[in-house]
Amino acid sequence: MVEKIEIVVNGEKKVILNKSNIKEMIKTLGYEDNSFAVVLNGTFVDLKKYDETKIAKGDTIEILAPMAGG
Repeated sequence: MVEKIEIVVNGEKKVILNKSNIKEMIKTLGYEDNSFAVVLNGTFVDLKKYDETKIAKGDTIEILAPMAGG
């Protein structure tokens, strides 16, 4: 059985499977394209490293999407 962990995404508590990486977390949360940036615990994560960057209990993640207008 895979343990679930609690993280904070864009200020909201979320529960995901332990051993998730950024790519799996994005899919779980319903983000379908790559038109956003991910910041993990205050550090930008390069798109090329989403597969290898693990998510741990208590991590704080910001998913930033570009906005049109001005």
